[in-house]
Amino acid sequence: MHDIIQHIKSSFLMYKGEGCIFYLFLISLLLLLIMRKGRRREKDFFLLYSIGILIIYACPLTAKIIMDYCIGRDVYWRMFWLLPIVLVIAYVFTLIFSQIKQSFLKGIWIVVAVALIGICGNSMYHNELFKNTTNYYKLPQEVIEICDIVLDDAEGGYIKMVVPNSLTSYIRQYNGSIKLAYGRETEKDGQVDTPEAGILYDVMNNSFEDPAALAESSKMVKCNYIVLRRTSTISESISEYSFEYLNETENYIIFRETEI
Repeated sequence: MHDIIQHIKSSFLMYKGEGCIFYLFLISLLLLLIMRKGRRREKDFFLLYSIGILIIYACPLTAKIIMDYCIGRDVYWRMFWLLPIVLVIAYVFTLIFSQIKQSFLKGIWIVVAVALIGICGNSMYHNELFKNTTNYYKLPQEVIEICDIVLDDAEGGYIKMVVPNSLTSYIRQYNGSIKLAYGRETEKDGQVDTPEAGILYDVMNNSFEDPAALAESSKMVKCNYIVLRRTSTISESISEYSFEYLNETENYIIFRETEI
């Protein structure tokens, strides 16, 4: 049980992050409890739902059930997403705004509310997972460049690619006609469609780079395009195994099979 409690604590801290938005949420719940303004049904819903969720997630017994039978321990922190933090803060701020009579003071409260939210939170772009989008698709520009190179070369024909793990979650978002040897789930839990795809994944991610094994396992999975990082030594000799240089981007080199 001690292990469950520690995991609940670490999951909550992972969810809460470094900002103070959660504390602003708790203050908003307290204000909601003591404020007379507002519809009783809405206030009761926000209070009962929020408190109920917190109790369920903090209780070791219910937490263990959720971890073991619903979502899993590794992503338990995501359960806290169900807390209506944004709704409660917005609702309480709106109630306060509605009780202010003078227009000048209303303007001041808007500035204060915006400042509070800004001070309590952190910019999402401080997280390396978030970046300013550079294109309409909201995908890394280099992914689009790689896909366009392959699509132009295939001219509507068969395409199946093996790519580094950093690209697997993006390729098919851009074009669903491009097949992949394996998806992003493989890195997380080893999930592959065929044993051959599992072999290719192991070869592609082996610290010992073997161009012959990569070429052979790629053909087993019927991949006709290979994308390698520029830092990979395989790119120097893969052309000896019926894969020729096609094109390159800033960080990747693209090869296509010649024996088709």
